[in-house]
Amino acid sequence: VGFAPGPLPTIRNNIIVAQPGSCASLHGVRETGPSADPESFDTNDLWGMAGGLYINEGVGTLTTISQVNALPEADGNIACDPELDASGHLGASTCCVDAGSAVGSPETDFDGQPRPMGAAFEIGPDEVAP
Repeated sequence: VGFAPGPLPTIRNNIIVAQPGSCASLHGVRETGPSADPESFDTNDLWGMAGGLYINEGVGTLTTISQVNALPEADGNIACDPELDASGHLGASTCCVDAGSAVGSPETDFDGQPRPMGAAFEIGPDEVAP
């Protein structure tokens, strides 16, 4: 994911994962210029990026989730295997379950199931039945 200066996005409840063999050496998020900070970067799962989780134009390459969450606009991000199957559904034991935010989240997941189904929203487009 990359973004440049302009209207600042909110990036929330996303799974950003490196695909084996294709982009494992790349970064998860890259700001491409001054004033390119998102409005909010929270409750995302950043998984498998050997080149760094987040490249901040003012700080440099952030390689740990605690560094990402220390950004002024960041909060509640995680770095864990979402256990996605071939159709993009979450594994039942992933830490993405009940780790998302209700703010701005749709009322249903990509299968049309109600959200949330457990204690909280999942990170990503899939809701896992408790």
